Amino acid sequence: MRNLLRLALLAVVLVLAARSESSAQLLTPFYVHEGYDAALQKARDTLAADAYLVYAGTFGDLDLAQFGFPLPITLNFYQDLVPQSGFTPARYPGQADAWGYVFNSPSKGQTMSLVVLNSFLLGGWTVQGVPVELPLPAVLVDTLDLTVSGARSDTAVFRLKRNPDYQGYHAQYPNKQPNFVTLGAGLPQGIPTPPDFDVSGPIWSFTYTRSGDTAGMICLVASTSGMTACRIVAPSAVPSENDAARASLRAVPNPGGDHVRFVVDGALRGEVSLELLDARGALVSDLSRSLLDNDLHAAELDASSLAPGVYFCRLVVDGAASVLPITIGAR
Repeated sequence: MRNLLRLALLAVVLVLAARSESSAQLLTPFYVHEGYDAALQKARDTLAADAYLVYAGTFGDLDLAQFGFPLPITLNFYQDLVPQSGFTPARYPGQADAWGYVFNSPSKGQTMSLVVLNSFLLGGWTVQGVPVELPLPAVLVDTLDLTVSGARSDTAVFRLKRNPDYQGYHAQYPNKQPNFVTLGAGLPQGIPTPPDFDVSGPIWSFTYTRSGDTAGMICLVASTSGMTACRIVAPSAVPSENDAARASLRAVPNPGGDHVRFVVDGALRGEVSLELLDARGALVSDLSRSLLDNDLHAAELDASSLAPGVYFCRLVVDGAASVLPITIGAR
C-alpha cells in the first residue's frame, strides 16, 4: 500500500501544500461504485480492451505523515455520518477518501491495480496505476459486478451495523475504523469462511486490527443475501497462551443481555479458573466459584451492571489459557 499512497497522492500534496490544512479539504470521499467508471476507462486504455473488474477495496485511518508527507493528511473510511462543517461537506457511511480497483485481462493474462481519488482542486477523478497492497485472495478471476445493490459500500455498512457483535464493538471503540475493507468473490488469504456463510456472490470483509488494549475484529457481509458474521479477536492486553480450551467454552446468549451463561462442553480436569476481563485485561468478574458450584459444566454471569461493549471470558486449565470474546448489548 505504501507505493500506492506515495504515487497516487504525491501530485495532490505538492499542488495543495500551501493551500490546505487537512485531508477533508484535499479529497472528496465517494462510494466504491462511483469511482468504477474512471478506473475501468483507465484499465481499458492502458491494460487491454477486455479488462474487467475482479476486486475492490480501501483502508481507514491511515496517517500519511508516516510516509513523509508534509501535510497532516489522514485517509479515512466512514462508518458513520460526519455532518457538514464549514466548507467541508458531510461524509456518509460507506464512503472513503480513496478506493483501489483490480482488473484482469484474459487476452493479456495480466492484472492491473488502480487507485482512484476525487479532488475538486485537481479537476475531479484522479486514477493511478500502481500496486494495490490490499489483502488479496489467492485467485483473482471472477467478475465483480458493482451494479448489484449488495455490492454498494453504503449498503454493506448498513447491513453490517445490524450485526450485534459489530454494535457492541463499535459502542466500545466508536472511533475505530477498519484498517482494510475489501470486496471480491474470494476472501483475503488468512480469513476463513464461517460455516454455512453465504458464498453465492461477492463478499465484503472489514478488518479491524488489534493493539494493546484494543480488540480486533473481522466482519463479513454477503452481497447477495445480506448475511453478516463478525469474529472478535482479544487484544494483546488479554493474556492467551493457546486455544486448547476454547472449543469447550461457549456463551449463551452471545451477544448477551443482563444474564449470560457460560457452558463447558466436555469434562475439565486439573486446576481450572474462569474470569471475565475487559479490553485492558482488567478483571471484571471472577466466575471460578460459579463454575465450581456447577460441577465445572457452567458458570452464571450477572451482566446487568456492565456497560455495553466487548468483554473476554478467560478459561485457564492447568496453566493453558484461552479467551472467548463476548459482546454485551445495549439494554
